[in-house]
Amino acid sequence: MKMIKNGDRQTESYNEVEIFLNELKVALDNKCYISVIEQKTSEISRAIEQTNTATIAVLFPDEEPHKALRRELKKLRVKHYMYSMIDDFYLLGNKLKVFGMSYSGNDVYIKLKLEIETDKSYENAIVLVLSFHYSTRQFGSGEFPYEVKK
Repeated sequence: MKMIKNGDRQTESYNEVEIFLNELKVALDNKCYISVIEQKTSEISRAIEQTNTATIAVLFPDEEPHKALRRELKKLRVKHYMYSMIDDFYLLGNKLKVFGMSYSGNDVYIKLKLEIETDKSYENAIVLVLSFHYSTRQFGSGEFPYEVKK
């Protein structure tokens, strides 16, 4: 596995991101458990509208949050990938993957990880969603290593 380091951020290869997204989709299709971090320490000083709970409520007001997230996470593509990073809290697990998507012109920052049993039992997989909130800034050109150039 070739990793290009940029501080704490790492850019995984296109193929590695594609494999991750395929595994994520299989896990989501197999009713894996989705755990959303409701209130992170970093959100204490953040404006309420930029928290996970508030963003999900605004974007999907008439839906059960976990059902909406299951659907939305299936929409992630390699072009939405920004970078990967080590999970400082749980070092033994997989890396955190960071994606960005736009909803009605507003950028949403998505940070998640997928933990799968060693026997590839996707129904026992856990998708940990650390971030699904409005970005504190607009995403710029060049932040997505595999974006389609226009």
